[in-house]
Amino acid sequence: MAQVTLNINQQPYAIACADDEVERLELLGTVVSERVAELSGSLGQVGDAKLILLAALTLLDEAKVEMDKLANEAEADATEIANIAAAVAKLEDIAENIESA
Repeated sequence: MAQVTLNINQQPYAIACADDEVERLELLGTVVSERVAELSGSLGQVGDAKLILLAALTLLDEAKVEMDKLANEAEADATEIANIAAAVAKLEDIAENIESA
């Protein structure tokens, strides 16, 4: 078991994690720290808990927007695939009609 110390708003937070999660956790901690710094710059020091909560909410909101975009793209792709399959079926019917004529 590894331990990582994340510095968020100049406060150390020790987090235990699996050995293979250290790099990922450090990356995520950096993202949170950067967002907290942005919020702190615009809101001032409103307390670590509130800054971290706001950072989490804004990051999750951005992730949700991206997930919705991906879902919409997947839906559009599925519709396009269905349209192509329908066109292929029509072409097969036409080919059968030609062969039987």
